[in-house]
Amino acid sequence: MASLCDGIMWAKPDGVCNGGRGTNDKAGDNGELAKLSRRLHRNGVSKDKDNLLGSVKSGNGSNADKDVGKWVRRAVYQASFNTLLCLLFGLLLGLYVTTLPPFHPRIRHSASGFNQPGLGFRPRPQDHLSTLIRFRHGYSSDDWESHVDSIKNFQKRFSRGKKVAGNHLKCGWNSTLTETTSCHVSKRKRIDWVRDTACTKAEKFGYPRGQPCVLLKVNQVLGWEPEPYYNITEVRKHSSMPNLLKAKIEKTWGSKCAGKGAALEERCPELRMVWITCEGATPHDTEYMGPVSYTPTTGVRGFYFPYLNQQLYLNPYVFIQFDNLTPGIVVSVHCKIWSKNIRHDAHNPRIGGVQFELLMD
Repeated sequence: MASLCDGIMWAKPDGVCNGGRGTNDKAGDNGELAKLSRRLHRNGVSKDKDNLLGSVKSGNGSNADKDVGKWVRRAVYQASFNTLLCLLFGLLLGLYVTTLPPFHPRIRHSASGFNQPGLGFRPRPQDHLSTLIRFRHGYSSDDWESHVDSIKNFQKRFSRGKKVAGNHLKCGWNSTLTETTSCHVSKRKRIDWVRDTACTKAEKFGYPRGQPCVLLKVNQVLGWEPEPYYNITEVRKHSSMPNLLKAKIEKTWGSKCAGKGAALEERCPELRMVWITCEGATPHDTEYMGPVSYTPTTGVRGFYFPYLNQQLYLNPYVFIQFDNLTPGIVVSVHCKIWSKNIRHDAHNPRIGGVQFELLMD
């Protein structure tokens, strides 16, 4: 009682907390305390302080326990909600994936510039925005080493006639590919052993001798299959096809299929080709680049197509070799692929082909 009176002397009425009266009448003390409590509330003591005093008197910390329980319930709810949300997302994603075709996109681009292949070339310059292949010929120089490495890196996936990983077939002229099979491509058949300077790793692909080899590959376009030039009359009347290619097609038809029956003459298997030609971008470029050799032949065989997203698919490729390149002059080379369903654009050499430059110092 004394401590309470000491703490609230500012609100104490006359006679309250007087030791003589308080000890004589217990009931009177209780009444005085009730009056004091009412006066405290009237003088502005907050309910929060009363609650705090009550909790301190009770000694059980019930409000703190309630706060902890509330946060635990919130954490359990949030974790359960996030888990259910992730499960629902995974279920819907799995259902969507089951509707996708395994080997090709559901929607294919039908624009004419995208549904046909072009050509890629190696070596690629170190500047990926450039198409200039520059080197200094001679074994005393080694600036052509990067070009040799570029071709070697591309050929790592290919073998010298041996079986490589993947379901590759030894294809013939009448072979047909599926979504699980593709044709084997051997490096050995891309070597012309008759030439003094062949397009091989041992010869550094001709760069030290000034007879550089450039690898040309047909780019992958899903589902594209060539329409060969079987009709010799159509080839003869073609207005933009180079005369050397016309002569090559007619020679192949004459030696392989002419006089061997109407069926072979109308659809000669050896003409199932994607032909490739390379010329100078201008008449001066054609003069400075000199004669060009193709290994193993002037194009790639049509049985390597279509590309259907087969696993470990190998791009068919050919080597072109510049036998008498003029040094000290930038030569622009324009290469094209030829098939009835390939179109070319005079303003964009990458449509149906590729363009690059050579400079031999």
